[in-house]
Amino acid sequence: MTGSAVNLRALSASDLEAAVRRAADALSQGTPVIVPTDTVYSVALPASSSIAPALARALGRSGPLAWHPPTADRAIDLLGLTRPAHRRLLRRLTPGPVILAAAIGEDGVAAAAAALGAETAALDPAGAGEVAVRRIRHDAAAALAERAGEMDLALLIAELPEAGAAEGAAVRWALEADAAAQALGSLLSPGSAEALVLDGGRARPGKPATILGLRPEGGWTLRRPGAYEERFVRKQLRRTILFICTGNTCRSPMAEAIAADLIAKGRVSGAPDVETTVISAGAGAATGVPPTPEAVTALKELGINPNLRGSRQLTRQLIAEADIIFTMSRSHLHAVLALDPTAADKTFLLDPEGGDVPDPIGYPQEVYTETAERIRDLVTARLRELDA
Repeated sequence: MTGSAVNLRALSASDLEAAVRRAADALSQGTPVIVPTDTVYSVALPASSSIAPALARALGRSGPLAWHPPTADRAIDLLGLTRPAHRRLLRRLTPGPVILAAAIGEDGVAAAAAALGAETAALDPAGAGEVAVRRIRHDAAAALAERAGEMDLALLIAELPEAGAAEGAAVRWALEADAAAQALGSLLSPGSAEALVLDGGRARPGKPATILGLRPEGGWTLRRPGAYEERFVRKQLRRTILFICTGNTCRSPMAEAIAADLIAKGRVSGAPDVETTVISAGAGAATGVPPTPEAVTALKELGINPNLRGSRQLTRQLIAEADIIFTMSRSHLHAVLALDPTAADKTFLLDPEGGDVPDPIGYPQEVYTETAERIRDLVTARLRELDA
């Protein structure tokens, strides 16, 4: 099956770029390309390839022929994934060693196939109403997928089991480029197009991708263990929201209690698919100071049980543990970034329009109540925005 081979390990950066262009050009002409990935050696081919349906059938249970979308959001849009857990898994686990098989029904498969220029038999050879998605992290394969995207070329990827395994024996995976080329040849009929081989050395870690089935009613199943352990996958479905004010006795504890109440009542995106934890802290807080009586009263007036613990100081660890951070003012946002500049992409003002939530400390109960009502409205809006 081997047509020609390129030793990626011997290439300079410019030569590697040229090799990727060559591979993308080969794909555009219908030639399959053997690529190293973040799991085992795989074959890449255009979705419109005439050999794709036969290859998908030949692979059988060893793994699907998966679409490699340019972004997770592209996959979410094309496959019509509405469940927050499914969207979160795509965004959190990819690119990486995972295949997500989305159950979207026969009509969904047909629509996806038409959009990609593929035969439905390539995407769903068993007629199960599913399309598999795989986004690869490995530099060479990812660069090839990006180049293919620039050429408006939809790409399919499949891991390759070694040729010659005994019937019923455990699958041996192609960990070397030449073994992958032989495996591909054994899966296709004689006379099929020869493949271009990108040789990146022995595959590491040498485990296949974990396969997750995304159920139409929500949730997922582990279909095949692999490079991602089940406990790691489950961890990605836990979300932590951190609210920040100054002393952690008024505004952020009210935001924490309000958000927890909304989540408990199922009024947040992702519930119950995505387990959400809410915490709060203060940029200038002492430890263990209880919330102000006025804040407690304001929450009770909103029908919320203020089950809050004492104040705590904002730390780098709290920032690291949070998936998303909302601050009451711009000064609090700067305090977060002063502790951890890398948190910029997950830290936002609670007010989407950029306004501060003024500190009610020292003011009468009416101000606390008004502040709590505004925080409720802002938290409600922010939680509705959240999507896995």
